Amino acid sequence: MSSSTPADLCEEIERLQNELEETSRQKIQAAEYGLAVLEEKQQLQQQCEELESLYDATKHELDCAKEVIIVFINFFLIHVTVCRVEQSQILRCRLIMHRHIGVSAGTVSIGRMPRMRR
Repeated sequence: MSSSTPADLCEEIERLQNELEETSRQKIQAAEYGLAVLEEKQQLQQQCEELESLYDATKHELDCAKEVIIVFINFFLIHVTVCRVEQSQILRCRLIMHRHIGVSAGTVSIGRMPRMRR
């Protein structure tokens, strides 16, 4: 075994101190990086929760709008059906009046009777 001189021991101590300082610096950097990652994760989770909430609210609004559209479509279809029935009844009345009275269908308006000549 070789004997170490005081100068060799001092060099070894200085090398070990430098290595310890570098390792400490790396640990501090790793801890800072870990904290930054955790902070970013929390921000992303908050943003995700806000987006999910916005999505739920928008989906609810869309569902409500769909219901309103369905109501209007049904109302429109009922209105169209009623109008068709009324038109059909008007045409039937005009046809009956034309057959039985001999009045032109174009001269009869609903709600008024044709004038009788004296």
